Amino acid sequence: MIEAPLAVAFAAGLIAIMNPCGFAMLPAYLSYFMGTDQGEGRSGAESLRRALVVGGVMSLSFLLIFGVTGVAITAGFRAVIDWIPYVALGIGAFVALLGVAMLFGYQLTIGLPKAKTASKDRGLRSVFVFGLSYGAASLSCTLPVFLSVVAAQLTATSFISGTATFLVYGLGMSMMLIAITIVLALGKQTIVGRLRSSVRYVNRASGVVLLAAGAYIVWFWATNIGEGADALNDSGAFRLTESLSQRATEVFGENALLWALIFGGLIAATVAYAFRPTLRRDNRTGSGARRRNLLTTASAVGVLTAVVGVGIFAASPFTGGGASPVAAGTSIARQGPLAPDASFALFDGTTSTFADHAGRPLVVNFWASWCPSCVAELSLAIAPVHATFGEDVAWLGVNLQDERSEALKLIEETGVTFELADDPVGDLYRAFGGFSMPFTAFISADGVIVEEHNGPLTENQLEDLIVELFPVEHGALAASDAG
Repeated sequence: MIEAPLAVAFAAGLIAIMNPCGFAMLPAYLSYFMGTDQGEGRSGAESLRRALVVGGVMSLSFLLIFGVTGVAITAGFRAVIDWIPYVALGIGAFVALLGVAMLFGYQLTIGLPKAKTASKDRGLRSVFVFGLSYGAASLSCTLPVFLSVVAAQLTATSFISGTATFLVYGLGMSMMLIAITIVLALGKQTIVGRLRSSVRYVNRASGVVLLAAGAYIVWFWATNIGEGADALNDSGAFRLTESLSQRATEVFGENALLWALIFGGLIAATVAYAFRPTLRRDNRTGSGARRRNLLTTASAVGVLTAVVGVGIFAASPFTGGGASPVAAGTSIARQGPLAPDASFALFDGTTSTFADHAGRPLVVNFWASWCPSCVAELSLAIAPVHATFGEDVAWLGVNLQDERSEALKLIEETGVTFELADDPVGDLYRAFGGFSMPFTAFISADGVIVEEHNGPLTENQLEDLIVELFPVEHGALAASDAG
């Protein structure tokens, strides 16, 4: 029996490429793809086949970097975490240099893999390296979620359950990347077809975006290393990037089933169309078997999409198949699920449960010292709002997949004084059904989860939620006539 939270894993994979740490890599990837060989003389079907290959290679490399890093940390090699910012800094420099090269005319050629085509193989290797870079740049913000939702399943549950969770996470990530690449290929064909005289500028425009993205990544990680993540709060660029990332999390994360069907249908239709010219040639030469095989492949993709959609829908808490809600930043009915019936270790060495907090509203915030968005939220939103409502609302900070010493250092720097719990393998995080970081849950005085929010909150957003969910008047909780 597979008990893995597949709906949560799929949603987490779907938004993995849109995290705040690596968000600048998304436009970099768009520009990277647009800046490759301009496709003159290539049919629409050939361009789409190329897009499928590029998207698949990107997905494989992205998932590989997450899998290897996750296994290493799970096995005890947590020193990897300390190197992530420096690796990401180097990646930013690499992206910026690639942008400069494109500004001066460098053009990457990517083709379909064929025998004895070394230049095309080199092009795909470049895509693979770019995918590894994208994944590495995203690790600090996304890895805590990956470790809790996916990697921990391999050790906490059955092998089948853990493998299923990993595959579904990879499916969500791959569908997003491949769908984006397909849309880019279609847009690129339009540019080539209608604006042939302007095509030569696409490569340089792509270089500008790559240079800007690389410069942002260098600044982001240099600031994070040199001054600490809370220093990012003063930057409008950081706030804009985080806001866009949060919006993407809400749009795609809370509608994971819908996007699974949309992306799956797009990919299935692309496979069917992209191989259509091949099918006709094979039919004229009498190669009906190959035609049937390719048609079967396209049909299988469509069937697989439907099966995945039904499976995710069945596992979704909105149909009763899951234990906890997964909507990002969306209100949950006050008759919602109860807080998890679980005990957890506090930083002071004692053990507590959510039942111990009955009779008083509770804000539960999941964070990690190596998650820049978490650090920024702690200092910019959590600390000031806790200072305002700390006497009326109970607070619990849950440190996820972190080193105790680093967590305590961060708490001291931010000045928060609420109760702290440890979630070393993500048991509590999975119980709540989170799929992004930071993650905040709001629990009523009678133990009901009334709201969950995936992603960072601003001070105003957090204040508004507390006032709305736990009615407050002049700094003191008042009885609510509305219930």
